[in-house]
Amino acid sequence: MPAREVSQAINRLAGENVCRYVNGMRVQELRRLLMQQQDKTITTAMHEAGFVNRSNFSREFQGITGQTPVAWRNTGGNG
Repeated sequence: MPAREVSQAINRLAGENVCRYVNGMRVQELRRLLMQQQDKTITTAMHEAGFVNRSNFSREFQGITGQTPVAWRNTGGNG
């Protein structure tokens, strides 16, 4: 299936572009990792969830959760 068709399908079904959709899934995975493995560093979890760039990761995480990764972890994942 051509990438353009996949992108259009995600736009239609999820109501957002592919990049936002993928980053949302990455943040969801990162939150799961941090809750299940509390000794794991945020940087390690960031890489395991598929983020490469720390500034992009922080911006996406805060945009989705409303908190920085450190603040989110310090509140026990509430947010």
